[in-house]
Amino acid sequence: MQIEQAAYWKAFLALRVGWEQWALEQGLFDAYSFPEVEECLDEALQELGIAGRAALLDRRLQVAVVPFSDSTDPVWAYFPVHRRRRIARHVDLRPETRVLLVFYQPDMRSHSKEYMMNKLRHHLGHVFLYLRNSKSKEDCPAAEEEWKRCTFEWESSSD
Repeated sequence: MQIEQAAYWKAFLALRVGWEQWALEQGLFDAYSFPEVEECLDEALQELGIAGRAALLDRRLQVAVVPFSDSTDPVWAYFPVHRRRRIARHVDLRPETRVLLVFYQPDMRSHSKEYMMNKLRHHLGHVFLYLRNSKSKEDCPAAEEEWKRCTFEWESSSD
């Protein structure tokens, strides 16, 4: 079973960063609803600065929710993603997708919100790091630093 949700998540992100007109022009609305994921993404977006929010609209990023657990974190960033990866059997990858941010719906429901947010921040750090420079050092401490770099807190402290 493949799940095509890319348009929905692009619309969701475009609306949350205040680009409603852009989302309407792109026709990026669909009939999906994932309250747990939407709540976490909303909270993460509130922490992000302009650069982080804009990176979420990068065409190389695709977001998906799958209805099964994969015994990993409840959210996982796959990069570079390709059709040979096991997750690609469950998500309809767009040709331009290089980074796939997957939310495992059963795991979202079984963990605390605090745990979920920590994992989301961490994996978004990996996403931002890869999108900024695919040749970057891709370790967990670098991802944590990248998340911090993309937040309002970092932007206001660098003034």
